[in-house]
Amino acid sequence: MTRIHDNQPPDISYYCDKWTLSFPIRLAQTPTSALFRVTRLDQQAILKVLTPKGRTLEGNGSSALKCFQGPRAVKLLDSDDGAMLLEHLDGGELSHLVKQGSDAQAAHIICDVLDALHSYAGETPAGIQGLHHEFQSLFTRARGEKPDSIFRRAAKVAETLIATESNRRLLHGDIHHGNILKSSSRGWVAIDPQGLFGERTYDVANSFFNPDEVPHMVGTRERIDLLATIFSERLQVDRLRILQFAYAHGSLSASWHIDDGESPQWRLHMTSLIEKLL
Repeated sequence: MTRIHDNQPPDISYYCDKWTLSFPIRLAQTPTSALFRVTRLDQQAILKVLTPKGRTLEGNGSSALKCFQGPRAVKLLDSDDGAMLLEHLDGGELSHLVKQGSDAQAAHIICDVLDALHSYAGETPAGIQGLHHEFQSLFTRARGEKPDSIFRRAAKVAETLIATESNRRLLHGDIHHGNILKSSSRGWVAIDPQGLFGERTYDVANSFFNPDEVPHMVGTRERIDLLATIFSERLQVDRLRILQFAYAHGSLSASWHIDDGESPQWRLHMTSLIEKLL
């Protein structure tokens, strides 16, 4: 059996032995995980093996999924500190609806999913952090910026939002059109939760920036207005706070991109558009 090392993902053979998996086919490699389609008990499943970065960012995902058990969350079949075994979903991403011109329909589906996830009212799992911890990259960056920097302005908005949080609960933490997939038997379900605890309004913030592969469809004032209106009416949350959380999240995401040596321009462009609506 392959030995697990703390500083690197376990070899795929370790999990094939541990969870009796066969016929692994690599589907994707991201900075946070390697994804494989596998067979278990004559049924297909998805094996998600976390990288060191993934253990930091998504290590609470299995805990969140155990809480989110239900028709709107992917089923967790097994897990440990380094990997998750998940049900195989046979449909495509929600982003396909946006590309087909059904952006409003996709926004309503996001609301359906979030209403289901946010209905969890049990104990918050150990290790789940709050929004103040989530925004540390932005707060740290803002302290080194000039007074007129968008990072400074956004950090002030984030501090005010966090100080006035209401309706706090277990959050998915990374809802966007690529993290909601179709199941032929159960409809649209969420995958890849990060697990946060905070005001439920924050869970819609990332959707304003996605799907980012079609910036000409996403990066308009009209689209921002559309999503803010649908989210506010469907989720019964304040429209201004939705935009403020989106603004703060966009700046946070831009700061994360800089931390990772990547360009923040798309996120900063979108954040500036949102700022004009505040």
